[in-house]
Amino acid sequence: MLELGAQWVHGEVGNVVCSMARKYGLLTASGTEILETPYIDSTGKIVDQEVSEKMIGILSLIHDSGHTVLKEFKGSLGDYYNAV
Repeated sequence: MLELGAQWVHGEVGNVVCSMARKYGLLTASGTEILETPYIDSTGKIVDQEVSEKMIGILSLIHDSGHTVLKEFKGSLGDYYNAV
């Protein structure tokens, strides 16, 4: 399963989520490149850069061609991720 989670934290003042994310070093400046952001698995371990790059490549492929490729694909989105 792939969960990208929150991509932005809106509102820094009085925002509990922002405070927690900052405490654990999870915030980066706006405009940060997608591959510069650490990806963290369900155990809290940072995902290897090579795995992150492959994952983002697959997501980019789906985003760029999804309107045509997924229209013809007969499985689930998870099946498509596994097939690519």
